Amino acid sequence: MKLYLDGRWLSRPHHGVATYLLGLIEALANATSDSSADWLEVYVGVEYEAAIPPELCDANVRFLVTGRQNILWRLLGLPIFLKKHQIDVAHFQYFCPLLKLGMKYITTVHDVLFLSHPELFPASYRAFRLPLFWLAARLSDILLTISDASREDIRKYLHYNGPIEIMRLGIEAKLRSQKVGENPDSRLSPNKYLLTVGRVETRKNYPRLARAYAAAGLREHGIHLVIVGWCESFERTEAERFSSIPGVIWLQRVDDGQLNWLYQNASGFIFPSLCEGFGLPLAEALFAGLPCAASNTYPLSDVLAVCNIAFDPYQEGEMVAALHALAARPPQHADVGTTLSEYDWDRSIQQYIGLLRVVGPRVAGRLL
Repeated sequence: MKLYLDGRWLSRPHHGVATYLLGLIEALANATSDSSADWLEVYVGVEYEAAIPPELCDANVRFLVTGRQNILWRLLGLPIFLKKHQIDVAHFQYFCPLLKLGMKYITTVHDVLFLSHPELFPASYRAFRLPLFWLAARLSDILLTISDASREDIRKYLHYNGPIEIMRLGIEAKLRSQKVGENPDSRLSPNKYLLTVGRVETRKNYPRLARAYAAAGLREHGIHLVIVGWCESFERTEAERFSSIPGVIWLQRVDDGQLNWLYQNASGFIFPSLCEGFGLPLAEALFAGLPCAASNTYPLSDVLAVCNIAFDPYQEGEMVAALHALAARPPQHADVGTTLSEYDWDRSIQQYIGLLRVVGPRVAGRLL
């Protein structure tokens, strides 16, 4: 069976979808190297060669360079490209092409936040994506999502009553396997900064967090606020609202080793998001052993339950108190690994391989 993963997201550093894809690709590479899935060939489409993650260059994965294509090509031209490479099953993120040409489609809809929280997204963004998401739910042979909360939102806002499989992300193994890199910024010292991670966009609530940091007076005590997040060009105005505040260090691009250094050396982690489908950085910070404060709008109750502090992300005063508490390094809960043990790629990849056997029985039956 030839499986294609749409990897254009790998061009976007520290995007949640890119992290999801990296974990999935690595787990598939491991599975195809032993007898559990030796019948599977994995292909990943990337926009350019430089987007291929170095750690996957020697993996049991083939990369196909598509070039940076427009939306029309992704909707209509990509199936022709896949047919040329004799792909049996193609896996997309959020939406899929409108043509199938004999192959099967898997689509992961991570969230539908633009529908559940429309006030945080431009009207043009919502109008363009709604029909694509609606069609993807109905064109896909398997529809995946990453949490119970996202599944309920997909049913509610896309009016979809078909089957939706929840495949949870792996977290702990990723952190265990990463090496600690170098300090990405000379202004930082261990235990003298608070950290948050996530792409720059309105729903991440960074301007309010930066104002709360300034109001907390932590800079006078030598404590920085570090925001790690890639920024699209159209979100530059959002970035300007927080990056100029003294003591705030915005790092748009760090490599995995540098990010791991930041997790290992922070005083604490704060997650001020107004809405999330999953929010992987918070779970990663918990597994890294950091004291954590999170928005009480965070959708995953099992993750939120092991945080030290929960706060209203719309209330700057509550955020100030959370920052003060983190700077004082409250004790970390001891049961994080037990509580979040289901977030494991070894478990999820077996679920995924089982779905591949179902969606492509003719191909799998012939090879097995």
